[in-house]
Amino acid sequence: MKTLPFSAVFLIVLFIAAGNESKMANAIGNCDVLGHGGGCEVNECFNGCRAKFGEDAHGFCFTVSAPDDTCMCRHPC
Repeated sequence: MKTLPFSAVFLIVLFIAAGNESKMANAIGNCDVLGHGGGCEVNECFNGCRAKFGEDAHGFCFTVSAPDDTCMCRHPC
């Protein structure tokens, strides 16, 4: 039986979680939160993440189905 590569599994999980704010913790103690979809403006995403999660948070635009369509916040857990 052929196994799915990690990137395929990651994309499947990402698509299932799209539309919902989901939290993912990584190995260095940061949490990634997928925010709203439907368009992302870099300054709005960055400032919104800092307002929601504090000064240590960073927001960046992430591509799910179209370039820069989802805001992702990364902050200390």
